[in-house]
Parts: sequence; structure tokens; C-alpha cells
Amino acid sequence: MGINLNSIGQMEGNIIINDIPHTSAEQQGTAPLVPNNEAGTQLQAMCPLFTFDFYRPLFNVTTADVRDRLLESFLPLRSNFFQVMNGKPDLYGPFWVYTSLIFMLAAAGNLSRYLSAHNAEESGVKVHFKYDFNFVPFATSVVYGFGFFFPLVLNCLLNIFGSKTRYIDTLCLYGYATAVFVPVAVLAAIPVSILEWLLLMYAAVNSSLFLMGSLWSELSLYVDQKRFVVITLVGIVQFLFVFIFKLRFFRLIYA
Repeated sequence: MGINLNSIGQMEGNIIINDIPHTSAEQQGTAPLVPNNEAGTQLQAMCPLFTFDFYRPLFNVTTADVRDRLLESFLPLRSNFFQVMNGKPDLYGPFWVYTSLIFMLAAAGNLSRYLSAHNAEESGVKVHFKYDFNFVPFATSVVYGFGFFFPLVLNCLLNIFGSKTRYIDTLCLYGYATAVFVPVAVLAAIPVSILEWLLLMYAAVNSSLFLMGSLWSELSLYVDQKRFVVITLVGIVQFLFVFIFKLRFFRLIYA
């Protein structure tokens, strides 16, 4: 009987291959890494302010929402901003209002100084206009400082008096109340002192009435007598806002 050497070689090869111990991908250290969300979950639970999920709903607004809220801020006597907001405050509108106001103040302030210097030269006074780059950081500090810090103070005061208003609600309200200063800043570039005062006072009165009307209807649900404290504080802060604008950005230094 003949022996097939090829068959024996194949059998030996199979035996050798089958005797090799099988190692899994995990044992070899090549297992795919599975993302661990435990750290992200802990961060979200402990510090939600440092997560994107916290801010995503605050920027989830439509153009129609922002438009309606902006128009509402220019009609202060209607006093139904919380109804327009409908429990959905946003940061998109206030952020762009503050940012636009910063650049408008810097540009309009320098334009006002340039036109004032030009008028002085026509009157025979030699002046040298110099662009003031410090307007940008100063405007940033003032606008963002007032825009984010004062709503915090206001919200704490409201909560002390029993209101259920959240900080984000107050921040959204104050952000849209500041919108009137953007076109006023552009018009105030005209170097006429009385015109600048009238424009700035209009902005202060408009924003104050808008805030007072919205907060009055909110405070009427919780407080009767102490709401005058909140209203008075709002008026003082808004007029202080205007005086800073006038004395820093629209001061006629070439008169």
C-alpha cells in the first residue's frame, strides 16, 4: 500500500496550526477603545456652566424670535416682553447687541472727535486728530460689565423679594433693553452737544421704561411696596450708563 506524502504534510500542518493557542484582541492589547462618557457626565452634573449642552438651548432661536424681541424693546409702553419670550430666553440676541454696541461706540466716538476737530479747524483753531484705540477695550469693559453683572444683581434682588425669575431671564431682558443704544450711538456721532444729550437721554428713557414695565408686571405677582426699590435701581443704572457714554465717547474736546 502506497503512502501519500502530500496528505501527511497537510495533516501535520493542520495539527501544528490547531495547537497554536488562540488569543483574543483584548488579550493582545489591540481591542478598540470604547469612549468613556463618565468624566463628561460628572462635569455636567457638577459644573453645567462649563458644558456646551448648557448653552445650546440659549442659542437655539429663530430669526423671527430675535426680530420680535428687538421690536418689543423699541416699544417700551407695551410691557409684555416676558410673554413674547414665552419662557424661552436666549443669549444670541443679547450677545450680538452687546458686541455691536461695543464697535459702534468705538467707531462713533472717534468719528465724533474727528468731526469736532474738523469743525475746529474751520473756525481757525489748529488741532491734530488722533484715533483713540482705547475706546474698544473701555467699551468692552463697560458694556459687558453692565450687561452681565447688573442683571445678576437685579436677579438676586428679585429673588430676595420673592420673584421666581431666573438669571438667564433677567439677562435676556436687559440685553434686549440695551438694543436701543446701538442706533443712538451711530446718530450721536454728530458733534452737536445738545443733540447728543437728547439722543442719549432718549435711549436711557426708552430702556428704563422697557425694563420697568416688564419688571413691574413681574413684581406685581410677588411684591407690592418693595418693587419701587427695583424700579429706582433700574433708572439710576440706565442713566449712569448714559453719562459714561457721553463723558467718555462723545465729549467735545475741541470746542
